[in-house]
Amino acid sequence: MIARADVATRFRDVADGIVKIAVGGDVAGWLHYEELANDLGPFRADGPTKSSDPLLVYFTSGTTAQPKLVEHTHVS
Repeated sequence: MIARADVATRFRDVADGIVKIAVGGDVAGWLHYEELANDLGPFRADGPTKSSDPLLVYFTSGTTAQPKLVEHTHVS
């Protein structure tokens, strides 16, 4: 999960095992985005990626109703 440092406390109940990355500041227990961006090593996949595997999730703006979580797969 990637979130701005100033709103990271909203996600304190996220399950263990989820990698948490803070942008724009330090958050205890979170990785620091800027440090990670400067330490790019070679990418090594830990297994094959299926086109149906989740790639990202985000919330809609909620302009016509409540915001909804939308999942996109690699095929998107």
